[in-house]
Amino acid sequence: MTEGYASKGATKEEMTTAVKSVRRKFKFKSIEIEQKDGFWYFDYEINPKGKKKGPKTAKSSNIFKAEKISSASFKGKFGDFPNWDGYPNPVTVHPSNSSIGYKSSKNVPKPTGEYEVAGSKTGGAPKSNRDNWRGLLNSKREGYKDEIRKSNPKLGKGQLEKEAKAMVEKEYSKFGLQWQELYLIDWEGHHIKSVNWGGSDSNSNLQYLEKSEHSNFTTWWTNKKSEILTVLKNE
Repeated sequence: MTEGYASKGATKEEMTTAVKSVRRKFKFKSIEIEQKDGFWYFDYEINPKGKKKGPKTAKSSNIFKAEKISSASFKGKFGDFPNWDGYPNPVTVHPSNSSIGYKSSKNVPKPTGEYEVAGSKTGGAPKSNRDNWRGLLNSKREGYKDEIRKSNPKLGKGQLEKEAKAMVEKEYSKFGLQWQELYLIDWEGHHIKSVNWGGSDSNSNLQYLEKSEHSNFTTWWTNKKSEILTVLKNE
């Protein structure tokens, strides 16, 4: 058992598996392992009880340099991430972001500084900012209705609504969005530093994203959390 790990060392998980195999094969009464001075030690009982030095411990696999807090929480620094592979940029830009004071970029920024992960839920972006943006669009739409009525007072209500919305769309034509999209239907507030990673609701930490694009970020961060927890579990 020790020869296979002589050069590369062994993790706790590897040693636990190996010890179980040896105990079954040779009918040991008990075998326990202990990490000490960079090596694994065996405390075993056959007849009589004995103890011997095992292989050296493996080098740390904690590539994130994260610190375990509990079985489901940890902390560290974003700057210690070994890579950001798969970070789901670019995204669709929405005019509400610059109007509200949120981040507004095709490439969503990566969070910086320290993090502490605890829990998995986030409350979403503040609804007041979304409501204020929708209020602005409503005001523009009603203003265009007044203009249209002056030139075509007999226009039906439905057509009036349609033409007024089209004029709002034209005002924001460089974004290539329809009224529903401008109105943030199926768009969600994305926390650049997620709330469950220690992020806040400050405007500088938020950006509205199309729902499917936001889902890509949620999946990326969920996978990153699982990856770090797995690394910490195997230390």
